[in-house]
Amino acid sequence: GFSFSGGKLFLSLDAGLSAACESYCEKNELSPYMLFMAAFGLLLSKISGSSDFLVGTPVSGRSHESLQNVLGAFIHTLPFRISPGDGTTLRDWLMQIKTDVSDMLDHQDCTIEQLSSLFGAGRSLEGGTLYNTMFTYRPFSRDDLTFGGERITYLPVDTKTSKLDLTVEAEKSAEGFSFTFEYSTALFAKDTIALYLRSFEAILRDIVANDSRTAKDVSAISAADRFTLIEQPCHMRTP
Repeated sequence: GFSFSGGKLFLSLDAGLSAACESYCEKNELSPYMLFMAAFGLLLSKISGSSDFLVGTPVSGRSHESLQNVLGAFIHTLPFRISPGDGTTLRDWLMQIKTDVSDMLDHQDCTIEQLSSLFGAGRSLEGGTLYNTMFTYRPFSRDDLTFGGERITYLPVDTKTSKLDLTVEAEKSAEGFSFTFEYSTALFAKDTIALYLRSFEAILRDIVANDSRTAKDVSAISAADRFTLIEQPCHMRTP
């Protein structure tokens, strides 16, 4: 069965890349959520070899105006389909992501139970039935938390658990964008997830630098990792 033991690693984008991501989103009328979901989808596609899969993502469940000020948790999770075609340019694919996200939010009243039943996936206590990875974007900055007019400090608690194989949470602060990679320690070594963090950053740099290339042309490994892990070990020396 699925082991819920997990770990976390963190990635913070430097100021230059954070600004480049914001500028790219503004120029192309995308939300940061859409850009980072696309980058996460490309990462999963590169490491799995799959070009069509589902990623879980939480939605607010407050699609009606009357629910905006109602106290309570309406949040639930929906599957989001990722299918980065090799021949599609990154710009066109991001526009498709934008459309798909809008369509998903228009149907966020559907529950995961209804969708699982529709697809005949059933229910399981051992992880997700429709997806085993998740992406989420925190809708607030921990810098802005207040209670009774006083600032409060967000103190995360590491439960050393993982809900799924891999969950990525993005957030924005005054310093820029940062990401938390929560992973199953039964499936991944810490060094593997550290590599995925660097690969995620490399993909983001490729997207904002040149979105006219295709998904197939995007490098899922940084230049430093390529040299250390591929080129240097394979370099032949002659006396």
